[in-house]
Amino acid sequence: MNIKRFVLAFFALFLFIFGYETLVHGFLLTSLYQKTPTLWRDYAQMISYAPFNTMIMGFIALWLTFIFTQLFKDGGIVNGMRFGLYFGVLSGIQAAGAYYYLPISQELAFYWFGVYVIESLIGGYLIGLIYKK
Repeated sequence: MNIKRFVLAFFALFLFIFGYETLVHGFLLTSLYQKTPTLWRDYAQMISYAPFNTMIMGFIALWLTFIFTQLFKDGGIVNGMRFGLYFGVLSGIQAAGAYYYLPISQELAFYWFGVYVIESLIGGYLIGLIYKK
């Protein structure tokens, strides 16, 4: 394993996830979240949990980068996109599946699926771009 490239890929993925999640959930989907206010913590509580959320994003970025380096030893953009697609569809299905147990709209479930597929494709691209032979 190329430690330097691993660390660079991990940090790039972490920064991307942090920015993407902030944009999507903090701005783009807020109108849909506001339709179900009883499901979510209030803003002050969310802010108080921000360090925990950031830590979780770090663990996700670290684990995904590790899995990529183990499954795609040659790295590269094509492998990164393939990895991102596989993981994105899985996480998108899981996120959209929340429709079953949460009283959210079908629209939000649909957006969650798309959001995670796109996030994972871009994340896979970044990892593959950095972690390559």
